[in-house]
Amino acid sequence: MSASALSQTIEEASAEPLTFLTICCRIVRRDGVVVSLTMHDRDLEIDHTLYRADPAFQPSQIETQADLTADNVEITGALSANAITAEDLRAGRYDFARVTLFLVDWRMPWKGNRVLHEGRFGDVQFDGYGFTAKLRSLKSALNDQITEAFSPECRADLGDHRCRADLREFRELLVVSANLSPYEVECLPEQLLPEAFLYGRVRCIDGAAAGLTREIKAVSEDSPPRFRLDRPFSPALVVGDLVEVQAGCDKRLATCRTRFKNLLNFRGEPHVPGIDALLDYPD
Repeated sequence: MSASALSQTIEEASAEPLTFLTICCRIVRRDGVVVSLTMHDRDLEIDHTLYRADPAFQPSQIETQADLTADNVEITGALSANAITAEDLRAGRYDFARVTLFLVDWRMPWKGNRVLHEGRFGDVQFDGYGFTAKLRSLKSALNDQITEAFSPECRADLGDHRCRADLREFRELLVVSANLSPYEVECLPEQLLPEAFLYGRVRCIDGAAAGLTREIKAVSEDSPPRFRLDRPFSPALVVGDLVEVQAGCDKRLATCRTRFKNLLNFRGEPHVPGIDALLDYPD
């Protein structure tokens, strides 16, 4: 359907004594799960996708600037077992999810729609009943830093396309032996080098938290080892869950050379003089 015909359809619907337009929201999470909602009081089928009626779903006023200023949009909604749950929000499953808000005539949803806003989830706040999420528009990417500065530490992430380190021998499958606190978990077997897994990751393989990943902030030298996480798993890990623990990197030249044998791909400048050289004076 052409843009002019679509605009005419929406304008005609707006001119009716009672409006027949409604706002729909399509959320695509990073794991591929799609959540589709509509402000209409009945479910709508649009492009072979069922948009569930959610009267509590409300976008804020959509402000679009002609300049490069990032658009400011928020959406609020109710927590629901069939749509967005508190557990998924706590687990981070909606972090950076893609969001599209569009307008459609609910009488004839097959006739096309008009996109009102596109962006990604930013900060999300929620209580026991609902949530409020800020949307980062595509223009907000213009505020991101795209150049790199000199640094003594490596700027690549362990195992990415710039690092290229082969991590197959730096991963271990462990079994959760105790959930000591929301931030601390104990795993078996015991034959691990604690310093090798500092700044690494714990990925849950099975159980209720399967697919979720948390970063390791500290590793105890106890036996069995205890991993302190950057944030809790939600749902929490339970005894018997299988997890994959990946070694970490402190981004130092010595670690890259000795532990990973990956010096050729080191992305830092360890020999560039730092601020101490500027404050130094002749002997």
